Amino acid sequence: MINIQSIHTFTRAVLAPLLWVFVFFSSNVFADDLPGMADIAFTNPTVVASMPDEWVKQGIRYETEQTVDLALTLDQQLYPILMPFIQEFAAREQIKIAIEEGTCGVSAGALARKTVDMGGFCCPPGDIDRLPGLRFHTIAIGALAVITNPLNNTKDLSLAKVRELFGGQISHWAGVPTSGFRKDHSSPVQAVTRQHCAPRPGHWKLIISDKEKFSPTALGVSAINDMLNAVAKYPFSVGYETLWHIKGHADSAKVNILTVDGVNPHDLHAVAAGRYPFYRVFNVTTWEGPEVQDPMADKLVAYMLANSERIRPMTGLVTADTLRDNGWQFVGNELTGGPR
Repeated sequence: MINIQSIHTFTRAVLAPLLWVFVFFSSNVFADDLPGMADIAFTNPTVVASMPDEWVKQGIRYETEQTVDLALTLDQQLYPILMPFIQEFAAREQIKIAIEEGTCGVSAGALARKTVDMGGFCCPPGDIDRLPGLRFHTIAIGALAVITNPLNNTKDLSLAKVRELFGGQISHWAGVPTSGFRKDHSSPVQAVTRQHCAPRPGHWKLIISDKEKFSPTALGVSAINDMLNAVAKYPFSVGYETLWHIKGHADSAKVNILTVDGVNPHDLHAVAAGRYPFYRVFNVTTWEGPEVQDPMADKLVAYMLANSERIRPMTGLVTADTLRDNGWQFVGNELTGGPR
C-alpha cells in the first residue's frame, strides 16, 4: 500500500536555511579536471561538501506525521513519470511510501535536513548537492525543446542563432528571414526564460551558461505553465521546455517546436547520440552509510532502473542504459559527461 501525502518540508525546519548556506560555501569548486566534463553541463562527482560531524552522524528523521517505510520528494516531472513504478514497488513489497511532489529545491532542502530517503531532480547535481553519503542515480535525459509562437514560420535554427536570440544579439525577427515577419524593426524578439536551479549545471545553461548574458529584455518566468503560456500568447516570443511538459499543456498553450541545426528533439536516436544540444538530466538519490542507508531505498532505485525502458514511449526520455550504449560517461549510476 502506498501512502501519498505532503511532507511540508520547508516550514518545519529552522536549521534548513543555515545548513544550505553552510553547504554552499563549504563545497569545493569544480576544477574541470575530468576528461570530457564541462562545468556548464556536469559537476565533478568526486567533490563532497563538508558538513559538521553532528550532521554526518545524524540519521534520517521523517517529517511526515504518519508511520511510513520510505519518504521521498520528487521534482514535478519525475513525480508523474515514476509514480507508477513506485506504486508497483510499494504493492509488491507491502510497504508505505510518503511522497512529496516539488522541485529540485524542495528535494535539496529535504536532503540537507535528512528528512527523506530519496530526492528527485530535473538537473545534474551542483557542488552544493553533493552531501556526504549521498549518491545520484540517473534515470534518463529529456530534450529541452526550443519553442516559438505558432505565428512564427521558423522551423529550424542553428545553434548560434538560438544563442543570439536568447542573448539579444538578434533583437528583431528580421534577423531570421524564415520567421515570416516583416523585414523591419516591427517584430522585436521576446526571449522567455525560466532560470530555475541556478546553482546546478545543465538545462538552460546549455543555451547560455551565464544568466547575466541573456538578453536584458528577456521575460523571466518562474513556472513551467508561465513559460508555455507566454510563448503561446506573444507572437514574437522564443522559449524552451521539455517535450513532456509541452505535451501536457498542449490543450491550453499552442507552441511550435523547432529543430536545431536540423536535429529534431523528438528524435530519440539523435538525443542519445549527443547530436541534440539541449537536455535535462533526471536523477534520484540514495544514501550510503550506517546512519542513513536504507536497503529498501536501494531496492527501489534498482527497480526504477530495471524498468526504465517502460517510460520511454510516453515521455520522450532517453534512459540511462541507452546513454551508456551511446558512450555517455557515468560514475557508478550517475551520468557525468556526454558521449566520448
